[in-house]
Amino acid sequence: MTAYANLLGTQLSELPPACQALHRNYGSWAGTITVETTRAPVLRTLLRLSGLPKAVQNAPFRFTSERDKDHDIWTRQIGDHITVSRLWADDSGQLCEQLGPMRATSQVQANATGIQLKIQRMWLLRLPLPAWLAPKVSTRESQVDGQYHFDVMIRVPITGGPLVRYHGHIETL
Repeated sequence: MTAYANLLGTQLSELPPACQALHRNYGSWAGTITVETTRAPVLRTLLRLSGLPKAVQNAPFRFTSERDKDHDIWTRQIGDHITVSRLWADDSGQLCEQLGPMRATSQVQANATGIQLKIQRMWLLRLPLPAWLAPKVSTRESQVDGQYHFDVMIRVPITGGPLVRYHGHIETL
């Protein structure tokens, strides 16, 4: 059972079919992605250290999810760039994700239109980030014309500007 399926329980069946297909099963799917990044050189370096890709427009995208012991492994491939994160459900019912030196816990909110994540805490190199310093993350998953759509925006509170935004779709049905 995927981490999302474990957390959502019966709510999983309330999601649009494209979202159910992605979160109910492990597998590999293809689509397109657009990645927009900050113009600030120092912040771009932080993105690279976290394993996030460079800016691209409507690039081919492959998403793979698989199980490895206690975690789900999500692999996102954009051209030659590969980003890998680990996900799991913690004992308090939060979704945890480790991406490079960053770790976040989120509350998963699901309804008939899709999924949203509400970030609860973030850590950098195992050190908890205070709320005023932690990046603000907005995520939305939905189904549009039978396709799974995603939109993730990460903002830096100090500058208020976007650090990275990636959005696109994959074929899950």
